Amino acid sequence: MYFEKLDLMNLTSVTNISPENRCYAQFILMLPNEEIEMKVEDYENGEEWKGYILTATKLSVPVCMSLLPGQQTRMNEVLEKEKKRRAASEQCYYEVSRQEAIELLEKNPSLGNLILRPGSDSKNYSISIRYLAEVPCIKHYKVVKLETGYKIQLERPYHTRFEH
Repeated sequence: MYFEKLDLMNLTSVTNISPENRCYAQFILMLPNEEIEMKVEDYENGEEWKGYILTATKLSVPVCMSLLPGQQTRMNEVLEKEKKRRAASEQCYYEVSRQEAIELLEKNPSLGNLILRPGSDSKNYSISIRYLAEVPCIKHYKVVKLETGYKIQLERPYHTRFEH
């Protein structure tokens, strides 16, 4: 069995691949930059997983699926949990360019002073921050993904030695 965490927030569609027999379910998750083929050994479980994926990403229970009452209840529970999860997290990530981030921060100071956005290399992230000093200024920091987490690249790196 193989597991991998996937970010499905930008899911565009789910396409069924009809197996010759109904021993398993197979479908393709369409994302902006990739296609992910999923195969679930049991057809009914596969259809249910497809329902969970669509419910969580589209924030609605799919009407095109034939769900049993228990499945419908579980889908509604997933829907409510996902709505609460999204409402609880503050929005600071925006799919904007560096210039758009500058404009947002300058024109909307009451909405905050930080934007997390895609990096120019499309692999990493950037943080744009509006500082209020004598003269307001905006600085940008590159956030690089590492195997163990993320590293923020600063203009003047700060190093410290920790002693026990």
